[in-house]
This record gives sequence, structure tokens and C-alpha cells, in this order.
Amino acid sequence: MLLGEKLIAFRDSAGRVGVMDHRCPHRCASLLLGRNEEGGIRCLYHGWKFDVSGQCVDMPSVPPHQDFKHKVKARAYRTLERAGLVWVQRS
Repeated sequence: MLLGEKLIAFRDSAGRVGVMDHRCPHRCASLLLGRNEEGGIRCLYHGWKFDVSGQCVDMPSVPPHQDFKHKVKARAYRTLERAGLVWVQRS
């Protein structure tokens, strides 16, 4: 919880830190139970994966001809690591 908002924090496979709203933008399932995978965090409810910027990068349940992942983005915050701390900048 940060300033009254429930957030999740994770580190992707490249070492980048992601901080975003704990709810998946699809059905508001909590990403707290998400799986940390190569390049992002995957929602356990429907399998959509988001990178540290909140951009949806994978939609396994959506047919390729209906691919619209470039239009889906979770609310994410910019981060900065300094002196062993992760700083979160609210937009």
C-alpha cells in the first residue's frame, strides 16, 4: 500500500523493477497472485502478461487475428533504484 493505493512490485527477468496497480485491467483480478515470468508478470486469472511499464505483452487466450494487446495497459509507475531503495514516481 502506497498513499492509499494497493500496488504490486516485481522485478522482471532483465532486472528492471515494475510497480503497478494490483488489479489486472481485464477483470480486476489481483496481480498479487500473478506469476513472475520472462519479461513481466502474468495474471493467473486469464493469463495476460504485463511488462514493467504496464504494457500488455502477451494474451494467450486471444486468437492471433484478434490480437489487441498493444491497446491494453495496466496502471504502472516509473521507478528509480538508488542506494538500495526503489523510488516510485506518481504520474
